[in-house]
Amino acid sequence: MQIKIAKLRIKILLLILVRYGVAIAQDDVEIDKVNYIASYLYTFQEDSLSNDRLKSEEMNLYIGSTYSKFEHAYAYQRDSIIKVYKNHTNQQEATQIAWSLIQQLPGGGHFTKFKILKENNNDTITFFESNITSKVNLKVIQNIQIDWNLVESNDTIICNYKCHKATCNFSGRYYKAWYTMELPFNNGPYKFLGLPGLIVKIEDKEGQHIFELTSFNKINYCMPIYFNKERYKTTDMRAYYRAKKTRAMELVQLINNSQTFGDVNTGEIEAKIMTLNNYIERL
Repeated sequence: MQIKIAKLRIKILLLILVRYGVAIAQDDVEIDKVNYIASYLYTFQEDSLSNDRLKSEEMNLYIGSTYSKFEHAYAYQRDSIIKVYKNHTNQQEATQIAWSLIQQLPGGGHFTKFKILKENNNDTITFFESNITSKVNLKVIQNIQIDWNLVESNDTIICNYKCHKATCNFSGRYYKAWYTMELPFNNGPYKFLGLPGLIVKIEDKEGQHIFELTSFNKINYCMPIYFNKERYKTTDMRAYYRAKKTRAMELVQLINNSQTFGDVNTGEIEAKIMTLNNYIERL
């Protein structure tokens, strides 16, 4: 089964390359260096209509002196592989080689693609995503001001940290959060910020999106934070979600119109893609 899935992914990739002529070149700019890494387990319900469709992914919050960056724990490795091949003269060949290496990462390199850059001294965040199935990479610039309600309650120990509770409404969901003043960072997973300590756990009322800290470490090696705003077209979150749906539908149509998939059940692929609908933000 795993071999069949791997072959299918390669076929889909080659189909995309032929159809869109996608290149993997990236021109990243170093804007900061990482001082601390907060690792989170992100558990979410993929399909809004199915409680059984739960998925968990490892995410990292990289905290620097000026910026912090939130992304999948293996996105840095994936991006590093792509950087190696960005100047290759044959971009189609380079993409195939890079893809084969990315396949060796956990989950075959198929994980949450969005990234969030936060400016530590204000409430400005940049939500962005680069996707091999699209020629246009998108970014959303927002000023995030969350109206937190600090709850008076007994301290809770999470991940060995003494935590306090807070609640908020954010982008269509009601959240409960636990933060610790033992880690005095005005930060947390995803777009969450504004509490007097690092967010250790946060979950929405339905339990469909949950972030929980698994470790927090100061690092003593050089790890850059990269971002190049010129690579991304500015949009808003509604347009971003519309673009994701459009890409998914185009990919399904591309697969259905292709004659290269043999006995692969493209109907199952289409059904899976179309049920990836339970976005963290309800707009």
